[in-house]
Amino acid sequence: MPKRIDLTGKQFNFLRVIEYSGNTRHGEALWLCECKCGTRKNIPGSKIRKGEIKSCGCMKKELSGIANVKHGMKKTRIYRIWQGIKQRTTNPNNGEFSEYGGRGVDICVEWANSFESFKQWSFENGYSDNLTIDRINNQKGYYPENCRWITIKDNCRNKRNNLRLTLKGETKTIAEWAEITGINKATLRNRIIKMGWSAEKALTTKVGNQNKKQP
Repeated sequence: MPKRIDLTGKQFNFLRVIEYSGNTRHGEALWLCECKCGTRKNIPGSKIRKGEIKSCGCMKKELSGIANVKHGMKKTRIYRIWQGIKQRTTNPNNGEFSEYGGRGVDICVEWANSFESFKQWSFENGYSDNLTIDRINNQKGYYPENCRWITIKDNCRNKRNNLRLTLKGETKTIAEWAEITGINKATLRNRIIKMGWSAEKALTTKVGNQNKKQP
């Protein structure tokens, strides 16, 4: 019998593996899983790993591949955004999955199962075609309380790989400090990363004085 792969604590789409719960009658390992909707179910390990089972059944429409769109918005921008969120958070074959679903960024059950629910929230919270969806906390998923519609410029500032500097209790991105201080973003980044300056020195030293000896 092949060695059992321990799945305890791992997240697969909507399923979080709680513990090993025995074997099927064919000898395959069963795992007790908790779905995002709260339902617990014993599922064979191979079906979890291969993505054949992604939830307790609450994602049935998605799993069966049925695209039953009756709202007449399939070709709209907001529908494409919704599809993109679902794909990168639930589909292991999606090119962006490793940066989203693969690191625990998920989508709430209501939005995953209903475009109408996502659309209603969007229009009630300021959606327009010149805005993009943004997660307030980049470590958390796509939930109404963690999402907002903002400009692309502001969205770029909120990316988790942005370098942030703190001066006198205020923490801002390099782009924001560049606007405040008038010092070029590239100069600030070079001062911090390559020259090893402190945030205070990088943000308060005028460009014409950066080559002078500092006290």
